[in-house]
Amino acid sequence: GLGEVDLDRAQRQVTHIAGLVDDLLDAASLAAGRLRMERKPLDLRDVVGPAAELADPWLSARRQRLQHTRPVAPLRVVGDAARLTQVLANLLINASKFSPEGAAVALRLERDDGDVVLRVQDPGEGIDPALLPRIFLPFAQGAPRGGGGPRGVGLGLTIVRSIATLHGGAVEARSEGPGRGSEFVVRLPA
Repeated sequence: GLGEVDLDRAQRQVTHIAGLVDDLLDAASLAAGRLRMERKPLDLRDVVGPAAELADPWLSARRQRLQHTRPVAPLRVVGDAARLTQVLANLLINASKFSPEGAAVALRLERDDGDVVLRVQDPGEGIDPALLPRIFLPFAQGAPRGGGGPRGVGLGLTIVRSIATLHGGAVEARSEGPGRGSEFVVRLPA
């Protein structure tokens, strides 16, 4: 019969495949201008728990931990809670995939003038400077280094950028180069 390790591996693979299908469906909806959004006032702090839950299979499989301190003050935006959860989950999953086992992924939420800012930092592979200008384009992926497991189809960051833009915001990728980690910064109007 299947052992516990085999069941865990099967669950991770099913989760990965479901994520690929979701990304493909979302990319098709975005391209057709049909992505459904239900925007209403919300506290961005409330998307952290559900997003962390979605990213947990990747973090747990690599014995990684999420470092997050919940801000005291509410961080109010007008947005679609499910789509903003998807943005954060995609960024956390990417951080996990491109970071070594046992690494810490850092998440910060903060106010900056009229914006609410979400930052995901990882100590992983970093991003080649040549890739930075096109990191949010469909199917753009860096060459794998260090066996971070399944990579996906290269649509996660495209979807992140599209959802941020539909919320009147923006996303930026930062890295000092290969082996130096990366940071993704999402800005949304408060």
